[in-house]
This record gives sequence, C-alpha cells and structure tokens, in this order.
Amino acid sequence: HKKVPVLIHKGKPISESLIILQYLDDVWKHQYQLHSHDPYNRANQGFWIDYFDKKIADCGRRMWASKGEDQEAAKKEFIECLKLLEGELDNNKRYFEGDYFWGFGHCPNTILLQVLLHMRCSAKFSIEKECPKLMEWVKRCYSRESVSKTLPDPYKVYDYVLELKKRFGIE
Repeated sequence: HKKVPVLIHKGKPISESLIILQYLDDVWKHQYQLHSHDPYNRANQGFWIDYFDKKIADCGRRMWASKGEDQEAAKKEFIECLKLLEGELDNNKRYFEGDYFWGFGHCPNTILLQVLLHMRCSAKFSIEKECPKLMEWVKRCYSRESVSKTLPDPYKVYDYVLELKKRFGIE
C-alpha cells in the first residue's frame, strides 16, 4: 500500500504506526503492554494521539510552510492546540496517563515539538514560554533511553525541513 512503517511478522505485513502498536499489544499482551489496561484510558490515549496527528501536526506543517498572515494564523491555532494538549497534563503525574509510561503514541510526536522548537525563530514564538508543562513532558520523554535512542535527531529533521522550505521556495 506504499505505507511506512511496515512490520513483517510471521511473513505478514502490518502497516501504519498506530495499527502496528495495537498489533504488538495484542500479540504480546501477556509479556508487554503498550496501552493502559483501563478501557477509558485507552480510548482517551487514542483520542489525544489522533488529535496530535491530525490537528497539531497539520498546524505545525502550515506554520513552517507559510509566511506572513497565513503563518501567523497557523501559529495562533498551533499554540491554542498545544495549550489544550497541555491542559491534559496533571502537575502531579509524570506522563499523560500518570506515573507509568503509557505514552507510546505521544512520544514519537515529541520529535515534531523538538523540530518546532528549533523553528521558533522563523515563526517568532517560544513553545517553552507558551506551554512550559508540555515542554517539561517532552524533556521527560526524551530522558527515557527507549525514546531518545529510537527517535531521529531533531536537528537532522530540522535540517530536512529547512531543505524542504528551500525546495518549495518558502524561505
């Protein structure tokens, strides 16, 4: 289907990140668990992953791919989305779902936030200033070896974004 990533398990392909993660959870549910056991927490987790993938990622893309008024509108919407997401963080908990690390779906999205941190100069805002709790969460996620060793280097992703901007004449 020309989709990435693809997991090949027992000779059968499974594609799309969230579907792969659900598959892994189902296959090895007695050994490892990526989702919360609680159905409500699983549903809530799925909602926020979808929200990030659709709403926040789209705003971020529009922000780096535009200029002037369009960029300002995307920036305003992006910050509103991040503040809504930040509102889900409880000051007394380390991760979205509490002290246990169920953040499998959120953490890959921290790469987007890290790239946008480096892009703040072009959009003239600071995620750290606008959403400090959210950035603390990003740092906690990155401090986990399972996250930091798995995600691409945000500077390399940022360089790639700059190359795209040049290629499409957005600078």
